[in-house]
Amino acid sequence: MTVPAAPASALRTVARFNVDEVILDLRSLQPRDKTDFTRLAIVDALSKGTWQAGTVAVQINPRGTRWFEEDLIQLVMLVRSGIACLVVPAEETEDIIAASQLLNEMEAQFPVETPIGLEARIETPRGVRHAEQIATVSPRLEALIFDSVTYARAVDSAVAGSASEVTGEQREQARSRVSAAARAHGLTAIEGPESPDRAPDVVIRNAERSRAAGFSGTWASAAWQLPLLRGVYR
Repeated sequence: MTVPAAPASALRTVARFNVDEVILDLRSLQPRDKTDFTRLAIVDALSKGTWQAGTVAVQINPRGTRWFEEDLIQLVMLVRSGIACLVVPAEETEDIIAASQLLNEMEAQFPVETPIGLEARIETPRGVRHAEQIATVSPRLEALIFDSVTYARAVDSAVAGSASEVTGEQREQARSRVSAAARAHGLTAIEGPESPDRAPDVVIRNAERSRAAGFSGTWASAAWQLPLLRGVYR
């Protein structure tokens, strides 16, 4: 289950969800909300709440933005062992290498009980092209997340005219490529967030395609999607 990392009420709500993983999303916030106060709210929620999820992860902002290092440094300093994984948008190996190296430096200064893992979120043609290399660059890496919805938009924008058939074919090829890269290197393949305004039958159909391609689950972005996805990945 993925939710924006603000407002604080959203964190209290998602803490009650009995899911495999909760992803608190800093990336999707408006620039005015990408602040120390939001990161402190995550710290407060993790320290005070009883979380039902098996894993709590935080999606940070991409490398190259001014929030990338701020997110990672402050979360390690303040939360330490409360976060199991960081989700990093990845188009090339340097995105994961930079996060891994910064985590090495921070954990040397602020020791944690268990090293923080990384999940690479792949959502562009460039990222898919480098999926095999991305999967190999850090021992912290635990999963590849393929955001097929964003990927399809990227393909649409690159193709003139009506691209629905081209997009569908390319999306399935990309999904298979990411899945193969993950499995070849002992990583988990996860489908990225399903749009909250999708019809239930579309949510089920997309999840079935992902499962057939070797994916182990799909990010839900709305509570009503959870029973549908559990039915596919049971």
